Amino acid sequence: MDFDKRERLASRRVIISEALMVIAVIAIVIALAFVVSGYWVNADFTVERQGMLQINSIPTGASLIVDGETSWLSQTNTSKILKSGEHTISLTKEGYDTWSRTINVRDGLLYRIRYPRLFLKERTPASVLDTTGTTFASFSPDRQTLLLADNTTKWKLVKVDNEELKPTAIDIAPYFPSVNLAEGATDGTFTGEIKSANWDSNNEHVLFEINNGPDTDWVLLDTKNPASSLALSRISNLRFSQIDIFDDSSNTLIALSDGNLYTIDTSRHKISEPFATQVEYFSHYNNQIIYSALDDNISTTLNSDATVTSGESTSTIADTTAMPEGNPSAQPEHRYVVVLKTPNDEKSRVLQYTATPVRPAIFQFYDERYLATLADTVLTLYNADHLSADSLKMDSTYSLSFTPDSLKIGDSGEYISLSTDNHIAALDMEAENVTEWNTDGPNYGWLTSGMIYSVSNSNLIVYDFDGLNRRSLSSRVSPDFPITITDDKWLYYFNDSHLIREEVVH
Repeated sequence: MDFDKRERLASRRVIISEALMVIAVIAIVIALAFVVSGYWVNADFTVERQGMLQINSIPTGASLIVDGETSWLSQTNTSKILKSGEHTISLTKEGYDTWSRTINVRDGLLYRIRYPRLFLKERTPASVLDTTGTTFASFSPDRQTLLLADNTTKWKLVKVDNEELKPTAIDIAPYFPSVNLAEGATDGTFTGEIKSANWDSNNEHVLFEINNGPDTDWVLLDTKNPASSLALSRISNLRFSQIDIFDDSSNTLIALSDGNLYTIDTSRHKISEPFATQVEYFSHYNNQIIYSALDDNISTTLNSDATVTSGESTSTIADTTAMPEGNPSAQPEHRYVVVLKTPNDEKSRVLQYTATPVRPAIFQFYDERYLATLADTVLTLYNADHLSADSLKMDSTYSLSFTPDSLKIGDSGEYISLSTDNHIAALDMEAENVTEWNTDGPNYGWLTSGMIYSVSNSNLIVYDFDGLNRRSLSSRVSPDFPITITDDKWLYYFNDSHLIREEVVH
């Protein structure tokens, strides 16, 4: 055979095979792109665009039932392609209760649910600590440490991540003004009433708000080194209506007094000059402070070259899309502004002008940043990726049937919870809908980051953040103390004068 001819035939075969491989790769890439975009080929070879559900649970590996049907491939902590539209999904696992809800899957979009929790049906309560005399209790954010307060000056810290609980005493007498300590006595009496106790993110400091007769005291308790604790009333004559821990280690606090905002340097025991005045509400996120204030402390000039004076600082006003349409002079006589401020930085940004004061909050949901404002009964969301007024665009508005007095953002931004008394409204960011509901009783709190509990007639009831999946866990629970789950395994609650522990997940 002609060797040249054989080489040509071999070359053709190589070229054809490589071309087929390239075509196959391109076809696979195109097919994957269509699948990622939600397109799917049905059994009758028709092409339909679908969505995808990604669902996690505690415990993992629960069976996923969709519209009453299940398969061995359907489990939690995996993803599943679903037809667009409404679906009823349920989670089941042997030995556990059931979780379910109805969702609406949209074309080409991923629907993510990360908070479902199942509880063991058979549980054995065990008393793990005598808490006789306890008047107040608080769990740290990581749910590993329990602080117990009583009417003495020797409070207790308990590490609940240990099998055997051993309290450690903390002497609060040197730091709390609300203490009656006779001269020469080693023990005293705590005479104040604890209104609130908030931990920092490092789980080491607790900021107490205490009623002390006609006055309100604020104390920052250092649980690791009590000698570094700080009675805030001793560094200033100001009376604060709100103080927030600003950073992970409580080195900086943000304080509101008579409408003035201050920063407090806890390491140097120093309070700043006010950096904003006539403030109604404030919050903070990611090293930034956002507040709503009367516009008297800010120039009404609206061009982008104007300067604003906020307390002792000067900054630049950004142009805003939140202005009323038409003539700017037609704005309400008493305008408010929403301002973004970074401590130790003279620059501030006006994000919005409003007719009434609003409760503002910044948060992030997956890859997008949002500004939420609550004005009376109206919750408004703005897309705020760049957090400047010229790029602030309204995303959606929700009307409520009541006026909330608190606004809480979920740990991952997956929901906004608004409440007053035991009436709650929850905005599910994934589903883009608001649910209003009532807890079973006035004594309620957050069991986990996405689950609320309430105690009514000694019955412990738990719900998802939107009130769904209501379940009863126990019938012998003291209503005035916190309840939590640690290590996703142990349920802790108080019963009479004892701390009770139950295993809720194997």
